[in-house]
Amino acid sequence: MTLLKLPVFKGFTRLALVLSVVAACAEDPEPMEMTSDDSEDETDDEGSGSGVYASTIQPIWTQSCALAACHDGTFVPDLREGSYDAIVGVASPTTTVTFIEPGSSEDSYLWLKITGAPGITGLPMPFTGDPLPASTQSTIEDWILDGAME
Repeated sequence: MTLLKLPVFKGFTRLALVLSVVAACAEDPEPMEMTSDDSEDETDDEGSGSGVYASTIQPIWTQSCALAACHDGTFVPDLREGSYDAIVGVASPTTTVTFIEPGSSEDSYLWLKITGAPGITGLPMPFTGDPLPASTQSTIEDWILDGAME
């Protein structure tokens, strides 16, 4: 009988698989810079999401949060492509705080989770690994303070 067929190693293999998926949430993304022209209209006439959220904020969520077994629909909020309407002005089901409160980072639960602010439920995000780089955090906070425009 080989060692890998023993029940303890089967459980260990499952644990290793789960830990590797969770560790994927901790990958250190490249810092994202805020890129936006100074035009008034941040979306096209069709509302297809070509504005600052789609071009700057969504890529942060996609790269750092909407990973397998994280905010890919597994945990609230779902931060996959098209997540704007699911987080801006929407209350977290675990608290009374809005996920993103336009104009107020201190009233935006996602911001509080990202920064590990006192009073959050659960752990700071990302769940494992290092916090988002300071430049990425600044991009998110600036977007919130500027009104969380789509």
